[in-house]
Amino acid sequence: MNTRNIKRLFFFGFLASFVLVLAGCKTGGNTTPFVAKTSSTALKIATGFFVDSPVVGLRYTSGTVQGTTGQQGAFQYIVGKPITFYVGDIKLGSVSAGKPFITPVDLVPGNNVTAATPQVVNIADFIQSLDSDANPANGITITAQEDSLGKGQTINFDQAESAFATDGNVQTIVASLTSATPAAARSLLSAATAQSNLTVGICKHFAGNYSGTYT
Repeated sequence: MNTRNIKRLFFFGFLASFVLVLAGCKTGGNTTPFVAKTSSTALKIATGFFVDSPVVGLRYTSGTVQGTTGQQGAFQYIVGKPITFYVGDIKLGSVSAGKPFITPVDLVPGNNVTAATPQVVNIADFIQSLDSDANPANGITITAQEDSLGKGQTINFDQAESAFATDGNVQTIVASLTSATPAAARSLLSAATAQSNLTVGICKHFAGNYSGTYT
């Protein structure tokens, strides 16, 4: 074998080794936006929507995926993995596995949970009360300033509606966060109003807009 052929074999052997090493280095990285990887298996990312009225500005985490809900309450989640929603550090609740549509009802664990369950009503009441224009019927927007003011805060949603309404911590947080909105500082909505808004919002979303009476 002449010297030229030996050099060519050496070059292609080195090139093959380099490609294998490079491939090995890439298995530990993630260069595709919104795609989390475990070992060599890519996890599937899907889009869902958070609905009370559609809620814009909720912070969420689903494994390595995180962000804030966008138009129509859109969020991304890792299929089969939990997703948790927050305002600042105030945890609203979690769903054991993300899905295309999530409402406050889904954030409360247990059987027979409905829009009338006290913890659900309290979560909906808090979300609706933070709406930037104080009109949750036209959609709910939580501002970045409200999220920032929620840092370092916690709320106990697992209590009776009457206790939640008179909870000094809840009242202080709602007044503080809404002070950063165009509609200015305000108090918590009534539980009855929040439950009615939630029921109508869910019905509108899943059945389309309807003008009339829900029973």
